[in-house]
Amino acid sequence: MIELSVYINNREKDAFINNLMQLPPPLVPIHFAQDEKVIVNKNEDKVLNVESFEDFKQRNPLGFFLYSSECEYDLKYFSDTDYFNVFMIFSKGCNVVELVPEFFKRISSNRPIFGYASNSNERDHRNRHYVKFGINNVESWVGRDIDKYIPGFYWFTVLSRQIMEKHGVSLSEILPHVLSSQEADKDTIVLQFYKDPNSWKEHADKVDALCEELNGVFSIKDVQKAARDCKSYLDYNEAIEPWP
Repeated sequence: MIELSVYINNREKDAFINNLMQLPPPLVPIHFAQDEKVIVNKNEDKVLNVESFEDFKQRNPLGFFLYSSECEYDLKYFSDTDYFNVFMIFSKGCNVVELVPEFFKRISSNRPIFGYASNSNERDHRNRHYVKFGINNVESWVGRDIDKYIPGFYWFTVLSRQIMEKHGVSLSEILPHVLSSQEADKDTIVLQFYKDPNSWKEHADKVDALCEELNGVFSIKDVQKAARDCKSYLDYNEAIEPWP
């Protein structure tokens, strides 16, 4: 499964949705829903039904779902940050190799703070930690807080100059390791680390090493080291606390 996530300043909420309507047809939202995969009325709950959609957005200030023919959008609005998050899942067979760069190109005018697209297994590899205590298997998401670091590098990674400056990361240190880079606008750079998202395992060691090497970028290896000697779940929770 291919997923995509992007963080954008709150002032861009409406402009972002307007940009979605300008995407290639497979990505243009058709329906909206309050709950995942629950479209109450397919005839009425359409994004192009402007009055109904505006009313729906007002009634769902914490976020909602949008559905195109080829993907699902999960928009999350937070009360304690100046940005919102969009998480996308693409349908099997969707031409992500063409559509993902087109998506990032289109939304560059919304000046995303950080974004990525990857095989879901790559995301798990880079930001999910697994440990076992007795018969209990524990899984924890780690390293996803963009206020503390850049969460990592993936098939496609979008970096703003804002986030690089905030975490002291130099673009010149990253560029020698990427397949291609595109300056979407003066504030946003789109990096592609390799060609095929499903070949991520072939490139994992190289990308992991870059994450570990650069200060200001999260590395799962820091969590692995901290959790190595934990004897209980309580010890483990305390050990991984620095990497939300």
